[in-house]
Amino acid sequence: MVDRNGKKKKNIKTDEELKQIALDLYSGRIFCDRHISADVLKRDPHFIKMVFMTLCFMDSKWLGRLRKEKANFFYEYWDKAGPRGINGYPSFISMRYLKGEETKRMFEFYNKIKSGVDEALNLGGKP
Repeated sequence: MVDRNGKKKKNIKTDEELKQIALDLYSGRIFCDRHISADVLKRDPHFIKMVFMTLCFMDSKWLGRLRKEKANFFYEYWDKAGPRGINGYPSFISMRYLKGEETKRMFEFYNKIKSGVDEALNLGGKP
């Protein structure tokens, strides 16, 4: 991807990478922050740190970088989950994330995948 000046943006995922993440999310290979119940997060806004333990160990510099990059989709592959969970949720010592524009684009691919599967399985309510 390039910025408006034609220069390559640093660390921006390609559409192919985002499509793979969307497919893996749809296929259940990924656990993400969206899987954490809103009720749980309402009771404990820091619960995400118990699932993605990397966030607990980040210093203010790294947390500032995440804010600056507008990281808003945290995820990891299920095969990276630890042997124990927290309140029914998995626990990871590694984590990946997408930035704002990447998240938006990934969910565009996700919705296309979901629509395609729904249509193929005739789940749209049409005879």
